[in-house]
Amino acid sequence: MRVPGGKKIRRILFAVSLSLLLLVATTAGNLWHHHDDASSESSCTLCHLGHQAAQQPTAIRATPVLVAIDSSVTLAEPAPPLTPTSSRLATRAPPSSL
Repeated sequence: MRVPGGKKIRRILFAVSLSLLLLVATTAGNLWHHHDDASSESSCTLCHLGHQAAQQPTAIRATPVLVAIDSSVTLAEPAPPLTPTSSRLATRAPPSSL
């Protein structure tokens, strides 16, 4: 027998079960993770991240204001196209002193 909306219920149950699994895994990981002395705790990357304070986003104190400087539009003159130049003379080595 098919239940109407059964696919939607399955998706919701799947999402809830994944959330609970994540919660249990992170909690159990914290309970099993321990150190015998303070020196090993200070060098542990997991403990370091656990004790580090979250960085607060910086507050924007002023909004930028656009100011019209000039009403006329001036366009720059287009630069001539650059073409490779080569000399037609044969290259020579400097004279050698014998």
